[in-house]
Amino acid sequence: MLKYPSIALAIVVVLIVRLIRPLVHIRFGVLPSIRIGHFVSEPELYLCMRDEGLLPQKTVDLFWFTGKISNQQLASMWKRTLHMHPFYHRLYLVNRQLFKFSDHGIARLPAQARDIHGFLRRTAPHLHFTPEEDARGRAAMQQLGLPPDANEAKFICYHSRDNGYSALEVTPEQIRMYGCRNSKIETYLPAAEMLAEKGYYALRLGVSTAQTFTPAHPNIIDYTMKGRSDFMDLYLLARCEFYLGDTCGLAEVPKVFRRPVAWVNFPTLEYAPTWSEQDIFIPQKCWLRAENRFLTFREMLEQGVSRYEHCTDFDDAGIDLIPNSAEEVLALAQEMDARLNGTWATTEEDEADEEDEELQQKFWSLWKTSDVNSEFKCRIGAQFLRENQDLLA
Repeated sequence: MLKYPSIALAIVVVLIVRLIRPLVHIRFGVLPSIRIGHFVSEPELYLCMRDEGLLPQKTVDLFWFTGKISNQQLASMWKRTLHMHPFYHRLYLVNRQLFKFSDHGIARLPAQARDIHGFLRRTAPHLHFTPEEDARGRAAMQQLGLPPDANEAKFICYHSRDNGYSALEVTPEQIRMYGCRNSKIETYLPAAEMLAEKGYYALRLGVSTAQTFTPAHPNIIDYTMKGRSDFMDLYLLARCEFYLGDTCGLAEVPKVFRRPVAWVNFPTLEYAPTWSEQDIFIPQKCWLRAENRFLTFREMLEQGVSRYEHCTDFDDAGIDLIPNSAEEVLALAQEMDARLNGTWATTEEDEADEEDEELQQKFWSLWKTSDVNSEFKCRIGAQFLRENQDLLA
């Protein structure tokens, strides 16, 4: 509820804003600050649209946060990038209550963190660390056991979603609805060990994680138990060689900093990041209990299963989601490493590479342009596709 005395001033300001509309179009909005995935990606996509000239002309947008701040460092960085002040939230509320938003409200930033038009690959990141923050981040890397210069040693970040964080934020019913997005940390460890053997440092990220493990290699660091902070979460994800993880909102951070992402355990096939040339992914498979078989990719896409967002949707349809195995996660990490290092060469002379390309084309030919996808530049994991060719039927 609006409270005196700021309400009177806010009403006056909103009325003035409406009067000067012919000269400048001022709009009020809020940043979705409660969940880090939306908090980092939706403002970034809004700024990408601004860069591409897709916002109304002569427009000034004023923002403030809505609800709890999921990451204080991110909040500080958005304050440096956008027009933000606590009073703007008062203006937002007055405009919403008196005029139902009308044409001076930003009802929602680009939703669902979906860059369906490929803005991210055509624009530069809008979030930046100050020189002081960069020095702070390098010092913290040394404390974690990493060289402060990324040129001295490469590192990756990985994360498995579990109920440790969700239990602090949502109701048990919501946990039940979204638990199918969780994954087990042990399925990531072979990939982390492989990368550590190759000279990478592998940092496990997360907040209030429920799953623990003992690192099997000195280059594997459980950063969740070693002085994690809001600041270092962002700094590491902005500097990592690539990110390996599931559909937790944390995965949106490296995406916004234009870092490659190897996505695993996608339960909702059609929500894969189809527009990203530098990302690769593997989905969960759907086991149809009544017929004792897996659904094909075509069936998922044509029957709407590819858009199920809740665990209850799958269960009601008689479908069991099969999480990716440790071997599947390892294969995807190996592919990402090879692609980034230029050793994943596709040549017409290599029959295996040619077969992989044919499988990729067959997979993506099943997709159609829709409200959630309009470009198809991402790749599904090559080894996963080789081992599941029957799903291409």
